[in-house]
Amino acid sequence: MAPPGQVRQRLDLYLATHALGVRHAADVVLEENNGQLGRVGFRYRPDYLAEHHAFSIYPAQLPLREGEFALSCSGGSPAFIDDYLPDLWGRRILTRLAALRQRRRYDANSVIDSLASMVARFCCLSVLISTHPPSGITSSR
Repeated sequence: MAPPGQVRQRLDLYLATHALGVRHAADVVLEENNGQLGRVGFRYRPDYLAEHHAFSIYPAQLPLREGEFALSCSGGSPAFIDDYLPDLWGRRILTRLAALRQRRRYDANSVIDSLASMVARFCCLSVLISTHPPSGITSSR
């Protein structure tokens, strides 16, 4: 069981390009403490790595290779998440809209809540809440 205030959420990261089509490229785990992103776990999927046209989504921190990456966030988001999310004003609008539609309270400052409140969008990079529990990547210590 997670400590009070700690939330872990698994995400499925998809890439869509002309050469690849739509591919489930990576598994991601976000770990928040009291609404602040603390760590991100990232792992490319083996079938994506085997693709001839596979590419790194963020070469500086996530080179195209097997294995797990653990990113310490210090309250900020890695570039691949930050670029995907709207700015804070946009997140406030989306979380309010989702709260009205789903009758659930969302925190616009929470990356997990912001992603959960977004309608799935398919552009080159898409992040969807996974139906599988967050395990295997950045296990709690």
